[in-house]
Amino acid sequence: DTGRQSCESPNLQNIPGDSKFRDCFIAEPGYSLICADYSACELRILAALSGDQNMIDAFKSGKDLHTTTAAVLFGRDYAELKAQVDNGDKDANKKRKIAKQANFLIVYGGGAYTLAERAGIPEGEAEDIINKYYLGFPGVEMWLNYAGFEAKNKGYSLTRAGRKRFYELPISDGRNSREHFIKLGEIERQGKNAPIQGGNADVTKKACGENNFCAVKI
Repeated sequence: DTGRQSCESPNLQNIPGDSKFRDCFIAEPGYSLICADYSACELRILAALSGDQNMIDAFKSGKDLHTTTAAVLFGRDYAELKAQVDNGDKDANKKRKIAKQANFLIVYGGGAYTLAERAGIPEGEAEDIINKYYLGFPGVEMWLNYAGFEAKNKGYSLTRAGRKRFYELPISDGRNSREHFIKLGEIERQGKNAPIQGGNADVTKKACGENNFCAVKI
């Protein structure tokens, strides 16, 4: 739906990391298998779409975004927290892990309940973290609200490259049924995510096409 590639029978996009699986893939003589990735691509797209200056500044200055987010969420100095993370401090790394979960949760339209479940923290604490996230990155909240509204209003979402994801909008029966609002809520969630995940798909396909990553001769 968002334009991402998928694969099955077998799923070659999600090969287990164990060498007994990975060693089954052997390049032809004179060729090499490579692994290429855009670091935090979806979060960079979110920064570009939302125009949030705090997130943009973090990327431009070369800071680790998850540690930056942790500093925002837990009221810590970035440099001090980064040093603790690099030194293997358990508490600092736990804070960074929660911040990382929050970053990607926001991208996929999750809420406090999901964050609490994944991070193993009380739901009230998770809700407080999300509130602090939006205070620290106000542009992100504004853009997500706008993207969700546009999806419900227009019936589709749009990536920067022009990819559309269409939604089947529920027809109101005049009774404001629970099912009606559940469907609208799902469209709103998808509308927040589609421009980001779809944009990531657009970037990846363009990169693979232009650089011919399918076959790299060495």
